[in-house]
Amino acid sequence: MRLQRTAAGLETWASANGDWTLKTKAGRTLPVKASGVPAPIAITGPWNITFPLKGTSKQLDLEAGSWSSHGDEDVKYFSGTATYRKNFTLPAARIVTGQHLLLDLGDVQNLARVRLNGKDLGVLWKAPYVIDLTADVVAGANRIELEVTNTWFNRLAGDVGKPQDQRVTWAGAAGRGFGAGGAAAGAPPTPPPLLPAA
Repeated sequence: MRLQRTAAGLETWASANGDWTLKTKAGRTLPVKASGVPAPIAITGPWNITFPLKGTSKQLDLEAGSWSSHGDEDVKYFSGTATYRKNFTLPAARIVTGQHLLLDLGDVQNLARVRLNGKDLGVLWKAPYVIDLTADVVAGANRIELEVTNTWFNRLAGDVGKPQDQRVTWAGAAGRGFGAGGAAAGAPPTPPPLLPAA
């Protein structure tokens, strides 16, 4: 449920049918009912993902999910910005005047820049990772691109315990978490940078 104040008053957006009770600062309660909300369309199948690596890049077709559980260490311990690309088809019947089309990315760790059909729609940096596509989506073929950025932690976790000449990064803070004998020795990578839900 989202609320937006407009010239006509308070506008509500719901992503599911249901009944809600809103409570104002003044303590008033307002009933809100949403009906006729169509079922979500899942964007399924593999995404084409580009991981920029030192001096090169790696391009893979992967299902959405955790990088940290991938068998390839370049993916599992990747830190930086990876680019997801996917084409999807939107049925013409889903474009209805007065209804919004929202993209829900699920759990993003940590930032996601969203582009649809070449237009930059902005950056999502906190939950809920949901963006309104209404003005830019078209009936039929669409192309979505997500630039997902995580933190440096994954790469540092991947380098812990490796000989110096095999490490990708250098951290000179011994005893501050990643130096020799630091607290993060053997630390697992962080959760997945992106889990698109729909």
